[in-house]
Amino acid sequence: MSGSEVGRLSYAATPDPPGQTIDTQITPDCNARTEATFDINDSTWVTFYFQNRVPLWRALLSIASERVTLMDSIQACGIVLSEGLTLTLNPMGDVYTMLLDGVIADAGTTYKCKGLLLGSFARTAEMKDAVKSIRMGMHDIESLSNL
Repeated sequence: MSGSEVGRLSYAATPDPPGQTIDTQITPDCNARTEATFDINDSTWVTFYFQNRVPLWRALLSIASERVTLMDSIQACGIVLSEGLTLTLNPMGDVYTMLLDGVIADAGTTYKCKGLLLGSFARTAEMKDAVKSIRMGMHDIESLSNL
């Protein structure tokens, strides 16, 4: 990979099965692990690692917090996660994706990420039913509070 590009990643067009953990190699020594919990809030952990062993940064995204931005650079093991590195949870109906934007340096080489896909996830039928049920329950509570 040259200093200004991210390696080409191939991925399936269909969402990954529920509960699956997705590992994405971003630079030669830095990877991201995306773990969907499939709870009601689509809570999803993203952890950046040096050589898949040393955790560098961990962030939690959900429908309540769809964007997380690194406020200060993190430097360890020859990796620099640059200030402004941004993770975005992108909801699209029954599916959501996790995207990465920003700059990561690895052994002095800079890698620019723009909309790099870290995983795509679909809610299970059971989860969709649970969300619908909870939302209906919340509607009933709101109706009662107006009495």
